[in-house]
Amino acid sequence: MTKNEIIIRSKKRLYLHTRGENDSLFSGDGLDFRELREYTSGDDVRYINWSATAKGTTPIVNTFNEAKQMNVVLVYLNSASLGFGSKKNKKSIAVELITALSHAVVSTHDRLMTIFWSDQKQIIHPQTMKKSIADINYDTITKLSTHGADMSWGTLNQYLLGVLKKKSIIVIIGDMLDEINISELAYKHEIYVLILRDIAEERLEISGEHTFVDMRDHRGYELDIDARSIAKYTEMMEKHDEKLYSHFVSHKVRYQKIYTDEDSIEALYRIMR
Repeated sequence: MTKNEIIIRSKKRLYLHTRGENDSLFSGDGLDFRELREYTSGDDVRYINWSATAKGTTPIVNTFNEAKQMNVVLVYLNSASLGFGSKKNKKSIAVELITALSHAVVSTHDRLMTIFWSDQKQIIHPQTMKKSIADINYDTITKLSTHGADMSWGTLNQYLLGVLKKKSIIVIIGDMLDEINISELAYKHEIYVLILRDIAEERLEISGEHTFVDMRDHRGYELDIDARSIAKYTEMMEKHDEKLYSHFVSHKVRYQKIYTDEDSIEALYRIMR
């Protein structure tokens, strides 16, 4: 999709579930608590204060001041493996997600910071509310090469812990084929993870001799694929993802796997609604 097509699609889909022009795309705690009062018809049941309600016979709700602007951080984990794809590559999905999210965040008057990160190059666009950031981010990620790139989670993690002084919503986008430890970051911030995958890298449906290309240096390797090697590879991928999901769940991280043959905007809507 072109930049304009992405923005038009995100307007039509991502904004459908918001209640007003200034509502955020995210469910972060962008509200200031004001007081307790008795529940009345039409109140949002999410704001029922169950502790106060249990002390009496009438439901009690929390009331809030107007929504605050939230700090949103988009983090793109650039790696050579994002260049892979059977129909379209994983990076093209990342382009769509970054552009749609950038436009959505500033359109709801939240503050956006964007980080493009690999072990070779880091590009950081500071916090802004300008709508032009959607164009800037689209151009940045489109021009960013995946060739030779590897992920360095440790240095990124330390950077985020050091630079984010206020509680933020962090959206991390990458294929998550490397191990990450998100525990300390999740303790201080609200995190969403968008996992980009191609079905062909999870389900090998080939056999015999094939040439495989290392996406880091584009060197080819001849490998003989049989049923045993397929089973071992599948088991390895499944164990990796099970460990990844367990880590996310234990730290209350919301995540969504998005495949290259999916509608990326629809998939994004599933995690944000």
